[in-house]
Amino acid sequence: MVSGELEQSLRGAVDEYISSRLRGLQEEITRLQGQVNEAFTQLAERAGGEGDADASVAASISEHIRAAHSRGIEDAVAESARTRASSDIAILKAGIEDLSEQHSQAEILSTLVNRAASKALSATTGYASYRCRSRPTRPSATLSARASPGAARPAATPRIICS
Repeated sequence: MVSGELEQSLRGAVDEYISSRLRGLQEEITRLQGQVNEAFTQLAERAGGEGDADASVAASISEHIRAAHSRGIEDAVAESARTRASSDIAILKAGIEDLSEQHSQAEILSTLVNRAASKALSATTGYASYRCRSRPTRPSATLSARASPGAARPAATPRIICS
């Protein structure tokens, strides 16, 4: 029986030790919870009092963002105008070079018509990658048959083909 009493005594001592440690931890947890609740209460009171200051800071930040956005738009518009101007100059130079390569009035006229057609297509479709060329068509058979034998035949009308 001595061993049973010793076991119960030992079990009681261990339970008492664990209970005392747990009581200490529970008291510490309760104290910390009170401090956290008090800190949150103080924070909520300060946040309620600083609502006006936060609104002015938010308005100031919003105004800075709007100003930066406006400056960005203005910069983009200016850059776009510069790019468009340089692109127009490059197109003009290419057109002049293309015309200077032509040797006859017909070739010059054909080049001008092709460029005008290309420009018209790009303006209506929004695509600037059209390449136009003219291809002469044969006079229609009905026109040839109606013409008198001594009259000059009608010239072939150019047909503009864009791709």
